[in-house]
Amino acid sequence: MPVADKNNSFATAKSLGVFGNAAFGRRAFGDIGFLFKQGKKSSVDNQDFYRFTLVKNSDTSIALDRLKQDADLVVYNASGRKLRAGTKNGRATEFVTLSNLVVGTYYLKVTPGVRNAKTGYQISVSAEPVNKAPTVTTSTLAARRGSLTPASTTITNSFLNATDDLSTASQLTYTLTSNTQSGSLFRNNVPLRVGNTFTQADIDSRLLTYQQQIIKAIPTSEGVVGTPVISGSNVAWISGSGTSADVYFYNGGSGTTTRLTDDGLVNSNVQISGSTVVWDTTFSSGERDVQYSINGASRVSINTDSGFSDFNPKISGSRIAFQRNELGADTNDGIYVYDTGSQITFSRLQDSNRSDTSRTLTGISDNSSVVWTTNFGTAPNIERDVYFYNVSTQTTIVLDGSGDFDDSNPLISTTHIAFKRNQVSGNTSDGLYLYNIGTGATSLVPSSNLVSIDALGLRGIASSGSNLVWGQGLNDANGVVVIPSKAYFYDGTQTRELAGSSGGLGSIPSLSSTNIAFRQASSRSGVWLYNSTQGTYQQISSGSFPSPSISGNKIVWRDLTDSVSRLLFYDGASTNDSFGFTVSDGSLSSTGTFNIT
Repeated sequence: MPVADKNNSFATAKSLGVFGNAAFGRRAFGDIGFLFKQGKKSSVDNQDFYRFTLVKNSDTSIALDRLKQDADLVVYNASGRKLRAGTKNGRATEFVTLSNLVVGTYYLKVTPGVRNAKTGYQISVSAEPVNKAPTVTTSTLAARRGSLTPASTTITNSFLNATDDLSTASQLTYTLTSNTQSGSLFRNNVPLRVGNTFTQADIDSRLLTYQQQIIKAIPTSEGVVGTPVISGSNVAWISGSGTSADVYFYNGGSGTTTRLTDDGLVNSNVQISGSTVVWDTTFSSGERDVQYSINGASRVSINTDSGFSDFNPKISGSRIAFQRNELGADTNDGIYVYDTGSQITFSRLQDSNRSDTSRTLTGISDNSSVVWTTNFGTAPNIERDVYFYNVSTQTTIVLDGSGDFDDSNPLISTTHIAFKRNQVSGNTSDGLYLYNIGTGATSLVPSSNLVSIDALGLRGIASSGSNLVWGQGLNDANGVVVIPSKAYFYDGTQTRELAGSSGGLGSIPSLSSTNIAFRQASSRSGVWLYNSTQGTYQQISSGSFPSPSISGNKIVWRDLTDSVSRLLFYDGASTNDSFGFTVSDGSLSSTGTFNIT
């Protein structure tokens, strides 16, 4: 007579083992329904219990077979709740499957299928862990930022971490789906771009780093000549010379460069406002046309009449001011304004067509007022007057028509006109002046009359208000310095000399509202940024460079350190960044975006 079974309750269930990360199976043998002796009594073995444990969610199969007579199978969870049962008649194998059975301990009960049935049996359990897409956790990274060189920040698993029940860190592979824009991503100092990969093990080993790229080379800017122009994050410039001088446009939003001309003609006088670039083109006949392109699209000519020569464009918003000479006559000579939205050229500006003078257009304001100079007399006795077309009144005034002053170099904002004044007889009134459009008053800019008027040159005026910058410097006929180069900023109240470092001499300043970019030609040379609101200086780049151009907190300049010149671009607002990725265990993947501030 058999000895009593010891696994006849939940508490005494026989263990079939713990099922882990890999597919696993276990079996056991037993019998059921037989009489057994327990002390002096005999009893029938009516139930056997088994248990197994899952440490991963698994697809689980349980079989009860090798039956001689009918037996049944029941599956329970750890709480004793019945999950599934196999109750086929006769000697048929009982087979129970449970998909994606969650982590936990489970119990199996074997009983006779009918009264008085008794049989030996085999019970087997197999479990295959269910594969799930990796789980990704991210935290925003606060990146370090460098000035002269990019600063590196390590992306640790505290910021980017992927886990998977069935995969190790080295098996979890990230693939870049979008690039960083303001900086660069590296694995073990090797740059990463879209399509490149790294693993969670790389992150755990601190091999993934991010560098804030505050200065970058503008693509396809080799061979740039002259000073580039900038508006927001967009840049335009001329590359080449003569009939190989072509216009290029860099879209800072997309990071792409578009060649706007490739016509074998002479292109010059490039200007930019927003995403609109304007320039003039000189044909072999000598005729000139003003052309423009919006956001890198095909160029448009303002006028295609071969009887006119249009040139020297200035732009603000959708309005382009330009000069026109009628070939073979002077009836239509003058200054005009063209609207890119309506593609209409407005009537000639009042008093811009005096036949006894020549004129030079110098600017158009954000509200479409225009300023130019008109020359009187012949060399060397030339006297210039500043003319201002007021768009509000649609009238033109001359700032001074007395003949006592030679006024030149005017720049215009929506509220003021800055200009250079040279007293024809004497020098007591020499200096830089501001004309208030609202009041009609003219005032001397403080500290602008301390050196020879010949040494002064206005460099910029804020689009609104009276902030302005100028440079000074004068050499004699032999190139000997008579007056050293310096840069100055006037904030509407006081004048400040710009010098990035002690003993430094600033020069060639460029203004955007309250920010000034300038070149320092001595001591710690290079491009500097002065924030007049904060009163702070920041060295942007070292070395000797031509004049920088600024818009907001973005600066562009021509780099001459290599044999071929190129443009460098600084974005002071480039703090936020991100990259997209997928992370895969080789079968399933998850997607995400990693953010950087």
